[in-house]
Amino acid sequence: IESQFIKMLPDNLNAEIALGTVSNRQEAAAWLGYTYLSVRMRRNPLAYGITPKELASDPQLYSKIDSLVCEVALKLRNCGMINFDNPEREGFMRIRNVGRLASLFYLKYETVEHFGRLMKPQMTEEQVLAMICECSEFETIKIREEEMNELEELASTAEMTVKGDLTSPGAKVSLLLQAYISRYDPVSFSLQSDLNTIRQNAGRIFRAVFEIVRSQEWALCSLRALRLCLSFERRVWTIEHPLAQFEALPRQVARVLYDRGVTDM
Repeated sequence: IESQFIKMLPDNLNAEIALGTVSNRQEAAAWLGYTYLSVRMRRNPLAYGITPKELASDPQLYSKIDSLVCEVALKLRNCGMINFDNPEREGFMRIRNVGRLASLFYLKYETVEHFGRLMKPQMTEEQVLAMICECSEFETIKIREEEMNELEELASTAEMTVKGDLTSPGAKVSLLLQAYISRYDPVSFSLQSDLNTIRQNAGRIFRAVFEIVRSQEWALCSLRALRLCLSFERRVWTIEHPLAQFEALPRQVARVLYDRGVTDM
């Protein structure tokens, strides 16, 4: 059994820095040295790209572990999650707000990097939703041919325009998110399963996006992100009457109340 920890090393190192247990390059190397990954690297070095020459010159792999820590820390610094000062020597590490939020909401490093490329102060709600639907947390969502008819029906009644072709995973995530807010139950069993996966992850991602843009002091974008967040949590669109969030009241009745301007409770 080989370790897969190296794939999640950026996320775990960021969490350790956020907790304060790792504050420099030496402490990070010592922390990694206690993991199962370091044990397997010494027992089966070829599986981790370590040559016999490297193993002969450094049997305990101190240099390999140190370089691995440095490489990961540079990645975290480049996407704004940590400060990594003087990396060639002490390598002091300090958490930044984005890294703290990523640790708090369990965001993957790839997701934070994705947000850094796309986030803008004047994003619309559709752009925020499209950005969230492309997160790495939804990389397991795939398109199946037998689902296309139902996805096309969802697209025809969607509240927001879906970015891209319906055959793309991001479009499918967007449609299922909108279906969840609209209280639609998919007919296809595979769509039900995918919707359950999306529902389990989307709540914390919506909240994380709101906290990130709020910390940037982007007022308009924060308002739009908050609206999406509340829509997901309450399963009611902002254009609907507030009573629509209660299952006992039919949505048709809530829509009539909204159309008639009945907003006072």
